[in-house]
Amino acid sequence: MADSKSGWAWINSLLGRKHKNANINELKVNDDIISDDKSITETLNEYFINIGMKMAAESACQSTDALNDQVIYESTVLLPKENFHFADITIDSVSKRLQKLNVSKAT
Repeated sequence: MADSKSGWAWINSLLGRKHKNANINELKVNDDIISDDKSITETLNEYFINIGMKMAAESACQSTDALNDQVIYESTVLLPKENFHFADITIDSVSKRLQKLNVSKAT
C-alpha cells in the first residue's frame, strides 16, 4: 500500500464499510425539518458562527465567595482585543473553488 487512499479503501473493505454519501439532504433543528440547500447552508453557518461563544459561556468556572455566600462566575476564555471580521463570500465564489478541488484527494 503505497498511498493512504488505497490503504483506507482496503481497511474499509475489511470492515464492511461501503461508500458514504457526504451530502446533507435534511437537517432537523428543534422541531423543524430543513431540506433546501440554501437554508441548510445558512443554518450550519449560524451554528458554527455562534458555537465558540456558546462553548465559552458553558465552560465558565464558578466559585463561591465565602464572605457573602455568593456564586462567582469566571470565564476561562480570554477574548481578543481586536475584532475579527469575515470577508464577504458569494455562492458563486464558493462554487468555483469547490469545482477546482481534486475529488480523488483526501486532504
